[in-house]
Amino acid sequence: MKNKKKLQKYFNKNYYNKDDNFKVIVSKIIEEENINIKTNMFFNFFKIIATTIISLVATSGLVFASVKIYNEYIKNKGEIQSDALYLTEDGLYSSDYTNGMQYDRETHLYYKIITNMEDYNKYKNILDELPEMTKETFINNFLILICGTGSRDPHETDLEISEVTTNSETTYLTLKQKSNPNYEKNSITLYVMLDKELLRNQVKLKLYIPKIESEKFIAIENLPDTYSIEDALKDGCFVENDFKILSENKYELDELIENSKNNIESFVRIYSKDGYSVRIIDLQYKNNLFMAKARRLGKPDVKIFSFKFLTKNYSEDGLYLFGYNSVDSAISSAMLLLVSYE
Repeated sequence: MKNKKKLQKYFNKNYYNKDDNFKVIVSKIIEEENINIKTNMFFNFFKIIATTIISLVATSGLVFASVKIYNEYIKNKGEIQSDALYLTEDGLYSSDYTNGMQYDRETHLYYKIITNMEDYNKYKNILDELPEMTKETFINNFLILICGTGSRDPHETDLEISEVTTNSETTYLTLKQKSNPNYEKNSITLYVMLDKELLRNQVKLKLYIPKIESEKFIAIENLPDTYSIEDALKDGCFVENDFKILSENKYELDELIENSKNNIESFVRIYSKDGYSVRIIDLQYKNNLFMAKARRLGKPDVKIFSFKFLTKNYSEDGLYLFGYNSVDSAISSAMLLLVSYE
């Protein structure tokens, strides 16, 4: 079959689910060629491609990259428990490990693409937990090392590689927090060995963010810049204007703190106005963790952060400080809101 190899190459490059669908694809090709044997071959080739794609999508659906790439193209992955990469001979933490690595701005992690034994041996001498690889291994495979150390928000700790996808230019690695994570873990050292078919010009790391949302409210990103105090009160937000609580329930944040002590899931949208500046905060307690999404009206940027404890302390002049901390329930390391109950 003259066009079979060309079509097979086309599907391979685009990472369709070739295991499940290749036999179907070939069958369709043969069927079309028998029916259109007297048809112009150039026209027939492209017709086969079109009818095959349409038929497969309409019947069983053509499965794309993520799951099949995970099952077939990830050869090995894991986590390095040792902190040897970050330590000097004196046992002190150092940033020297970043030399020769690429920095990913979205996740604030470093990565290294390893395609040869010279680079591999450099890191293998430090990280004995890396999988065993040889010169022959690198003929069809490559290794990506992901590293980072230092303080991070709780939802960014104890990560693992959950998914690998690609487009024509970039290999994307999605990092997701483990179930029952260790929030005290300060270092991240991960590796993944991939089939060279996934090697692209660049690598991009993505961090999976748990959803911070409530059916009661529209998405914080979709709020208009004209969203007013009246709108917020009508929607049931916790509203504060120049420290004064305007909401009917003045103790909604106090209730959120009590719910967290009893591990009860809760959600509050805060509308905080200071002069002409308005800040919207979606605050969610779930799975023993506070997640917050914040945005200032008039600006598109959305900040996402997390913490373990929400605290309330008397400040001065009748004001109370709601603060947050990831390590201690008795103190506040950062201010969330300052309010008066009067």
